[in-house]
Amino acid sequence: MPQNKVFITLSFVKGLIKELNDSKAQQSLKDSKQYCFDIPNGKQIFYRDNKLVGFAIRATRHSLVYTVEKKMPNGSPCRVTIGDHGLYTPETARQKATEYLLEMSQGINPNDKKEQLRQKASQERINHQKIPTVIDAYRHYIEAKSELKPNTVAIYDRDMNLYLKDWHHLKITEITMQMVVGKHAEISQTNKSHANITLKLFSAIYNYHRKRLTNNNQPLITEFSPVQILYQNDLFNKLKPRKNYINSEQQADWVSAIVQTQWRGNEKANEYGYLNQDFLLTFVLTGLRRNEVEQLAWANIDLKYGTLKIINPKNGEDLLLPLGETLLHVFKQRKKYSNGSKYVFPATNNQNHIKDRRHVRHKITETTGIPFTFHDLRRTFTSIANRCGIGMYTVKALINHSYQDDSDITADYTQIDAKDLRDAMQKIENHILSNDVKNIILNREYLIKKSKMTK
Repeated sequence: MPQNKVFITLSFVKGLIKELNDSKAQQSLKDSKQYCFDIPNGKQIFYRDNKLVGFAIRATRHSLVYTVEKKMPNGSPCRVTIGDHGLYTPETARQKATEYLLEMSQGINPNDKKEQLRQKASQERINHQKIPTVIDAYRHYIEAKSELKPNTVAIYDRDMNLYLKDWHHLKITEITMQMVVGKHAEISQTNKSHANITLKLFSAIYNYHRKRLTNNNQPLITEFSPVQILYQNDLFNKLKPRKNYINSEQQADWVSAIVQTQWRGNEKANEYGYLNQDFLLTFVLTGLRRNEVEQLAWANIDLKYGTLKIINPKNGEDLLLPLGETLLHVFKQRKKYSNGSKYVFPATNNQNHIKDRRHVRHKITETTGIPFTFHDLRRTFTSIANRCGIGMYTVKALINHSYQDDSDITADYTQIDAKDLRDAMQKIENHILSNDVKNIILNREYLIKKSKMTK
């Protein structure tokens, strides 16, 4: 047996408290690794201190524990376990015993306090388990926010996996203000816009769960979102709104290039005939967003009354938009050759709608030298409306913008008549489409595939 193993006998324990200040006794107790008491299993013996009344060592066959006891002011006995030898030294055990004796003399039962602390710690562990990780919190948030657009969810998915992947396994309450500031600065180095979006998304997720997570009607999360430090210190990136559009001097060349550019299968008498031309013209003649144009379905277009309907757009309010004469003609031709397609602009499988037509945009840019995005065409639409002298409230109605300023009482009383909208759409169309361009569109030729004749 190793020399540093000390067997503590009954005689040693019996004299230990009396010799508590004896360095040899302290060292023997500190170095001992096991006990060998001549005590039957299940029995215990208390060895009491002669200096500090109430302080004792409880010895069993396999343990040595410091205790303290005293009668409470009401006469009831109270015994408190301080802790095992090894966790406590004789000095720290005596100090703790003194604290407990003081509390007991004041009528405070240390056991009650210890139980309260134990229950509190247990409850904190349970509460901690109920708080979701960042990735689980995000999934619950997306499930609850059924009104979010698929494109919006796609952006959120991308940002969560690209920028916050190292946070996925952490509880949302483990994210600190310092982490938020660091993460925002890190993302800002590559994409300032998405740095703002990503941290605002996390704040929305955090606040969603903060309001809903409870236990026994008590909130599990009491701290405010750590993203508040970005708001309080004005740390979000200042982003200038995009103002690009096709100006009045460029519009004639731009439109002419569209109607004169040839694409493969351009003149086919089917659902793909003049698809790219009509796709671009629809943007500038309606002011719709990219996903709204891509997803245009025949079920929401009334060719008899010349209207199209956008269901549940970005602001949540359905939009019924009248069509100008030329665009109505375009849609009638597309319907004529739709070949049973569900969408106005079908994908090559004729089952889904087109997506990501950036190559069409790039080709017109190469031809004209005029760079543009699909959203630039929405701004072009509104700029043309302004040049045509169309009122602000009518323009907002055409592009389905809500009134942000609650103080604008006039907006609540202003009702835009359907005829006013139709007249406005026709003015915009007449402004951007010259008579020559209209004639090209109205006199398109469609190539019908000849069937093979059997001899």
